[in-house]
Amino acid sequence: MGGCPRVLPMGAVGSRAGRGAPAAVRCRGAPRSLSGEVADRGVTMGFLELRVPPLVLLTLFSMAVCGAGWWLPSANLPFAGSGALALAVIAAGVGVALAGVVEFRRTRTTVNPIAPGKATALVEGGVYRWTRNPMYLGMALVLLGFALWWASVPGLALVGGFCAYLTRFQILPEERVLRGLFGEPYAGYVARVRRWI
Repeated sequence: MGGCPRVLPMGAVGSRAGRGAPAAVRCRGAPRSLSGEVADRGVTMGFLELRVPPLVLLTLFSMAVCGAGWWLPSANLPFAGSGALALAVIAAGVGVALAGVVEFRRTRTTVNPIAPGKATALVEGGVYRWTRNPMYLGMALVLLGFALWWASVPGLALVGGFCAYLTRFQILPEERVLRGLFGEPYAGYVARVRRWI
């Protein structure tokens, strides 16, 4: 691995020390291409992989979900408490996504989803103990909240489409890059923690 990864306590990279926090695996010195990918790993991206920023994708799917609710009212199945449930799910989604961002900031690694090769640490603490992709899980919950607000059956199908697209063109390519960056520590993390939940 050429000295990479190097294991440091989480306390050395921004979290509280001495609280039993898991280690953060940090990778330094790997040659990189201009796109941020690790050049010596030979990671190549296919069509659409890491091309559409997840926030842009969330915006597009949110518009589609709301459009389906508005233009296809016959496909809406409202039920008692759907509005309150929708708001609760949206709030939970925002909270989960922000928790993921906080852990990245605490560990001082990139949050840029288009350039995972720029990652300098494997984050395993906080919300990452339960899901490998809390930011994407949070986005999916927000989208689910919009579908519940309209009680839209097509909207629910679009949530599934969002998750499928994100898995194929964002998460799987990220995993290839991270496996090249962090090797066995990342493989162990994948074995312990689910991709979504």
